[in-house]
Amino acid sequence: MLKTKMNIGVVVVAAGRGERAGSPQEGPKQYRPIGGRPVIEHTLHTFLDWQTVHTVSTIVVVIHADDAALFSPISQRLDAGDR
Repeated sequence: MLKTKMNIGVVVVAAGRGERAGSPQEGPKQYRPIGGRPVIEHTLHTFLDWQTVHTVSTIVVVIHADDAALFSPISQRLDAGDR
């Protein structure tokens, strides 16, 4: 049976503050490291790696207005192909 790749778009909502997830002074939970990388980076890698199974045409990441400086280095690493 021939499997057809699906063309999908992804919206990652990462604008929360994560105040119930431990100490707020550590910052929003989506930017806290697990295994040496921020949680949101692991999430985005998962969708980028889907390219072998499906065609991910668009990934939109919704972040809090105050988190641009936290998200920028992650975005740069992903744009550079650092997986």
